[in-house]
Amino acid sequence: MSGQRMKTFWVRLTEALVALLLVLGAFSIIMLLINDLFPSGSGLVGLLTEKGPRTGSNGQDLLISIGDYEAELLDLEGLAAVLKQTRRTVKRKPSDGIAWNSVGDGTPLFDLDAVQTFKGSSAQIVFDQSNRLTMGENSLIIIRRMEKDVFRSERRSQVVVVDGELTGTVASSGKQGVRIEVTTLNAVAKVKNGDGATQFSIKVNADSSSTLTVFSGRAELVAEDKTIVVEANQSATAEQGGALRQVVPLPGQVELLQPNHRSGFLYRDLPPQLSFKWGTVPDATGYRFQLAGDADFQRLLVDETVTENQFVHGNLRDGEYFWRVKALRDWAEGPYAQARMLNVTQDRKPPPLNVDFPPKFSAHSRITLNGTSERNARVLVDGHDVMLNNDGRFSHDLELQQGVNVVVVEAADAAGNVTYQSGMVYGQF
Repeated sequence: MSGQRMKTFWVRLTEALVALLLVLGAFSIIMLLINDLFPSGSGLVGLLTEKGPRTGSNGQDLLISIGDYEAELLDLEGLAAVLKQTRRTVKRKPSDGIAWNSVGDGTPLFDLDAVQTFKGSSAQIVFDQSNRLTMGENSLIIIRRMEKDVFRSERRSQVVVVDGELTGTVASSGKQGVRIEVTTLNAVAKVKNGDGATQFSIKVNADSSSTLTVFSGRAELVAEDKTIVVEANQSATAEQGGALRQVVPLPGQVELLQPNHRSGFLYRDLPPQLSFKWGTVPDATGYRFQLAGDADFQRLLVDETVTENQFVHGNLRDGEYFWRVKALRDWAEGPYAQARMLNVTQDRKPPPLNVDFPPKFSAHSRITLNGTSERNARVLVDGHDVMLNNDGRFSHDLELQQGVNVVVVEAADAAGNVTYQSGMVYGQF
């Protein structure tokens, strides 16, 4: 009996161990799936050790006024900002969560929430109508709620840029000033409104350095207990270890060459190949070309860095487009040139063509052929180009031969649509 009990004991122990191994295996598989499904990022505790609770003053103190969302958002405690103009995939992770969820326009952001963009995506973080930050592609940020500073009579907020690029505008909110501190892993950019709005960008570079660029106003860059002031049209970089480089002027503004503003392009079946060109800027190491479907460049179609002063695109279908370029010098980026607009139109309608063919029998060896078409069409008579006047009329002299003369007239428009007409004249002279 004792032997039987021992045997039963070992059998049950083995079964328990097998069950435990199965549970651990399943848990490991689940963790691997979570790592694949949800993007990884730096821990919030390591980036912002001061974690405030999701409580705040009443809704009237929140610096939010986002049009249709205003009534709903003002009732949310702990609200920091709201997402607007999200493009493609944008994800948010709450401070007390582990999962990233896809979000869109109107998503409220609370204290210590994290937001991430990916390749080709972007998002705008709006504090109020005058203060907003735009995340570039492949960016990861953590946001702090804007709070009142009683002593300075201003509102302030903190944003952590773990990776990517953040551009923005800081302006006064009513009678109160606004200050935003943007923290990277090796520096802090302190931006506030001055006499007017401050426009800036801060970018975590490929070598892990951080570059602050100021387009208007002024800001401070702090690293290793040292502070430098960056004025309008200047840039400064903090090295990976925290050392500050000298403030440098921004590259000059690019001059756009072609296509001209409001240029129009027609196509019949395949979109045209468009060549964008601009002038060179001295000492520029590259150029940033952007093409968008809107004047605010929120619906970006192309955002590329190139070394030459041209860009070719051959897949723009029917619609209105906007393009702009800025010069780069190492990590410094100059201002964008004034954007230009162009139209691409699909046209499959053949041009009109009316020809006054002469009688079928002619006793003259030389006759005149008259007709009309579109003013900008190309008209050919028996393969010879014919000039059109301003109202689309044309006239062409024909030399007839004895016997049968076949006359072919064709009109082609800029999109490649063609209309043909032909007639037969018997020469009897």
